[in-house]
Amino acid sequence: MLQAMLRLSLAGCLTLAASAAQAQVNTSFKDWSVTCDNTLVCAAFGFSTGPADAYIKVERSPGPGGRLQSGLVINLDEGGPVATRWTLKLDGKALPGFSALQSQPGDWGQVIGLDEAQSWKLVGAIKDATTLTLEAPKLDPISISLSGSSASLRFVDDQQGRAGLSDALVAKGPGSPFAAPEGPGRPVIEVPAAPDQTRLPSRLPAFIRDIARDEDCDSLGSQDDFPVIKARLAPDLMLWGAICSSGAYNFGYKFFASDDAGGSPRAVTFPYSKGAQEADTVYVVNADFDPESLIISAFEKGRGLGDCGSLLQWVWNGGAFVLLRQDIMSDCRGVVTEHWPTLFRATADQAMP
Repeated sequence: MLQAMLRLSLAGCLTLAASAAQAQVNTSFKDWSVTCDNTLVCAAFGFSTGPADAYIKVERSPGPGGRLQSGLVINLDEGGPVATRWTLKLDGKALPGFSALQSQPGDWGQVIGLDEAQSWKLVGAIKDATTLTLEAPKLDPISISLSGSSASLRFVDDQQGRAGLSDALVAKGPGSPFAAPEGPGRPVIEVPAAPDQTRLPSRLPAFIRDIARDEDCDSLGSQDDFPVIKARLAPDLMLWGAICSSGAYNFGYKFFASDDAGGSPRAVTFPYSKGAQEADTVYVVNADFDPESLIISAFEKGRGLGDCGSLLQWVWNGGAFVLLRQDIMSDCRGVVTEHWPTLFRATADQAMP
């Protein structure tokens, strides 16, 4: 139901303008995945080959001298041994300079952060190897597949216009690093001032009270457990959100705009980023609305653990909700949301009240 729910659009809805953006992409190469957003920040991920969830993230900014950063995360069982020093090996051979890496506790495990010099050294080495192994005292070795790493990093070079430049990740050449094009800036979305939220209508309109009759809604939860969202978008325009579908960890809200009396209701649609391979949706999963910023947030979980899916924000621009940000993680491999790559990002410029 969820996948179908996320792909449906409703004819006659309040159509929402898609934000202007450059090309965005979310793809994979064998055991690696790579995501580039509309500003050409690109992130590549490689994952552990065994039951222990671990991953490496390599991220690069666009333009001349684009910053390279990387890190590794090891998701250890709660209550198990905590290693603080790690040795990295490539195809069974110790990698010089990576024999006593200090890790720090993170949300789900141990995090090894690498500085830019270490990141360059690691990226230069992994492109010619097949397996990256992490070893620590009292723990079994953890292996990360490098199959697809070279193609992923070469893809980043291509997306950022670095192929043939001396500071490319993989596709190096004699070209000057200053020849790398600057990345596009973030689109700016003009947002109206937050309207007064006092004296909201006390009575729910009929289309919210009767939402269970909506042919697109099923598995309804109680509105006591999932309160109706109501807020003013403008002095004469109300936003209503009601639970439309509930499951184990995804709860879909459907939103409508109407006048204060509940007249002239229009269902609201929400756009995804280009590259997300999803149609616009009339459902906001695990929804939250901030009446001050006029931002609706969603967390579309790929599974209950919440380590994959999409994090989304839409902002009201005075006539429609437009995409403000989308972070995406297609692989359910223990990646914490703070490490998810961004597929689209914009900046909200809100007027003062």
